[in-house]
Amino acid sequence: MNSNPAFQDDERFQTPRDWDAAVLGETKGYGRFLGKSGFLSRKVITAVGLLVFGTFFVTMGATRMLGLVPVMQPGQATGMLVVGSLTFIPGAYYSYIAYAAFVGRAGYSLDSIPLVE
Repeated sequence: MNSNPAFQDDERFQTPRDWDAAVLGETKGYGRFLGKSGFLSRKVITAVGLLVFGTFFVTMGATRMLGLVPVMQPGQATGMLVVGSLTFIPGAYYSYIAYAAFVGRAGYSLDSIPLVE
């Protein structure tokens, strides 16, 4: 039984481990996103990294294509748009899966995101 009188009647907090899990947010699903080292899972880091990298290069390519930033070489804007879109599309998809798994939507889990090695 829990020694804290405020939680003696609450069935969720029968052991100190239950209390720690609630405080750390594991009951809300955050514990699933932590790797063995206590840091975020490589899958989540990869998904968000692809999204950020892709967004950066799509933005840079678009500003160069529109002439807002001077272009040093003729194909520079096209190359940035291609690289940006190739990383943005899977990054956005995997980030959405990670977000939906974090929120706890049915049918979504981190196992749906492939591990990139």
